[in-house]
Amino acid sequence: SGVNLESAIESIYVNRYVLLGCLVFAFALSYFFSFFLQHCTWLIVLISIIDVYVLGIYVSAISWKKYQNMKEQHSATEGADEELSNNAKFYKWLSIGIWIVLTLLLIITVCLFDRIKLAVNVIKTAAEFVGEEKGIILVPIVLFLVKASYVTVHLYGTAAIFSTGEIYH
Repeated sequence: SGVNLESAIESIYVNRYVLLGCLVFAFALSYFFSFFLQHCTWLIVLISIIDVYVLGIYVSAISWKKYQNMKEQHSATEGADEELSNNAKFYKWLSIGIWIVLTLLLIITVCLFDRIKLAVNVIKTAAEFVGEEKGIILVPIVLFLVKASYVTVHLYGTAAIFSTGEIYH
């Protein structure tokens, strides 16, 4: 019978608890995120910086170990495998490159620490404002609902036009 308004409204009515749950979840997530930023910003920044260094050191250590293993295999085969030698060089330079990047990041972090503190304070202040002004949490959610309803109306209209038969022009 095609797409009709009755089936669309019935579908919304049947799924009303799911839609209401999604809306409540969106409000709770927005509030939690602002609360989280207000109280845990320094922790997140420190964890992020430490994670970059730990991951970089880990990848460079793995690369250097791989280089050592390939170098031993290459010397065991008495230099016959040129591809193995090239792969070993790649891992060696990858490890050295990661150490250079990590050193530059450390220098940048130390030199720009005042700006990092300023950015954390700005984030905390913005989160405090959002925490005090609960109404501002509604703005992104309402805008999303307006956009979703706009797209839904147009998709419904398009489906209704295509479901009625053939289009001649």
